[in-house]
Parts: sequence; C-alpha cells; structure tokens
Amino acid sequence: MIETGEDIDWGFAEALAFATLIVEGNHVRLSGQDVERGTFSHRHAVVHDQTTWDKYCPLDHVTMNQNEEMFTVSNSV
Repeated sequence: MIETGEDIDWGFAEALAFATLIVEGNHVRLSGQDVERGTFSHRHAVVHDQTTWDKYCPLDHVTMNQNEEMFTVSNSV
C-alpha cells in the first residue's frame, strides 16, 4: 500500500495517522470497547498469537528505541 498508494483502507490510514503523531512526539491513547482490534476487525493495533497468547503492537516500534508508552491501547472491560 505504501509503495503504490493503492488500496489504502481505513485501518491503514488510521495507523499512518497514529504513527505520524508518535514520530512528532505525541502520546496516542486509545480506550474503549474492542479498540485493539477495531470495529469489524479493521484496526489490528494489537496482534494476538493464538498459540502463545503473546501480544504484539506494531505501533510500539515506529521509531528506534521508542518508549512503548507513546502508544497505549486499552480495551474496556
């Protein structure tokens, strides 16, 4: 999507916006119902390993040596 500029969907555009804020030094915090995955599974802010249950957040790795607190995702209970 980045190389061609084609087929950019809502989830990708949102991730680019969040990454831009992080690069500019802003803290981004998402909270609410199912915000890790996003409505109808478009976001994928947190990826879950179905075997080990480990979590990986790609937006925690936008810049070198990024403080993981720059992007916070919290599902509500």
